[in-house]
Amino acid sequence: MKQETKNSEASMETTGCTENNHNDLVFPDIASLPKSMVDWIDCHQSDLITVWDNSGKVCFVSKSVEQLLGYKTAEFQGTFWYEQISPKDSEYIKNHFSDLSGNEKPFNIHVKAKDGKYIWTECKVGRVKNDDGKIYYISTLRDISDKKEMEEMMIRSEQMSIAGQLAAGVFAIRSPR
Repeated sequence: MKQETKNSEASMETTGCTENNHNDLVFPDIASLPKSMVDWIDCHQSDLITVWDNSGKVCFVSKSVEQLLGYKTAEFQGTFWYEQISPKDSEYIKNHFSDLSGNEKPFNIHVKAKDGKYIWTECKVGRVKNDDGKIYYISTLRDISDKKEMEEMMIRSEQMSIAGQLAAGVFAIRSPR
């Protein structure tokens, strides 16, 4: 029985997890998760995660790049972030990027998919310093195309409603009682 406890403790040390009061395993942070769990998260999340260096070169991209944009990870790594978004959005971000002071900054941008079409995304970017003091940028991208489409439909609906009210008003003015 003591051998089983020692094996269990050794296993917990290698994964970085602990037991809580209910004898359940607890993982205090993502680094303590087993590789199989991290791989599952990477394959099944819908948000795209990128890490890029100070020059803007993509050093890491999550596997969700295939689902969201149609690229293989190897095709996306080594590119520059500003090559993957619309020129207008690229200029906007470059002009407002100096505002980053370690806090994440959200942007709504068009990202180019492999088929050449642009997809509306919400992008959050943060500046992170690694243990060596080197600065990297981490971004998460979430597809908001459906949300933007709904917003545009609501705007068109409101415009049509206003046009209808104006037309009714003009008709009422032209037809005296």
